[in-house]
Amino acid sequence: MNAPTLILKQKVMPSASYAQKMQNLRRAAELLSDIIIRPGEIFSFWHCMGRPAVRRGFAFSRTLIAGELMQTEGGGLCQVSGMLYEAALRLGFTILERFSHSVDIYSESERFTPLGLDAAVVYAFKDLRFRNDSREAIGMRWQIVESTITLQVYSLQTHAPGLSLWDIQIQRLPDNSGTAQRFVRVTAKNPLRCEERFVESVYGIRK
Repeated sequence: MNAPTLILKQKVMPSASYAQKMQNLRRAAELLSDIIIRPGEIFSFWHCMGRPAVRRGFAFSRTLIAGELMQTEGGGLCQVSGMLYEAALRLGFTILERFSHSVDIYSESERFTPLGLDAAVVYAFKDLRFRNDSREAIGMRWQIVESTITLQVYSLQTHAPGLSLWDIQIQRLPDNSGTAQRFVRVTAKNPLRCEERFVESVYGIRK
């Protein structure tokens, strides 16, 4: 098996529904670990994950919907979708569908991923979709050890130049709207071809 091209690690932060979230993350890791994305193929989070129902091994956990925290089946899966979104940006894939969260509920000490690299997913309403624009098929390996979740992305080609990684810069923009919101710009740069893309996200602030 080829060495991973990209490795992302995140902590699963303590919360009132920590055990249920860990159950959901472990189930997601099982469902996503054998996924292969071929050149030109489109990845859909919900197509691969399926409905996050209790009967399929998921639990009720905390979810942010329309700015409100509530318990839903599969709550907490946004940590997985956010890691996939970051991986897609770093691999230079085209993002076809991605939603930022409506409200930033975290302090800096509670944050498990930088603001701007999140991807909100709600079954049948909000998906994460991206296209593999490289010439190589990729695979994913997920691992959860204690409170750390790890994503490894690797090429399936045995004789290939390898996937080139893009640099990511995150910039907090000034709020000139007068509406107490947070504005974030994420810029992805390809150092080999001097190509650049950026995505801007707007978050409300939880009172």
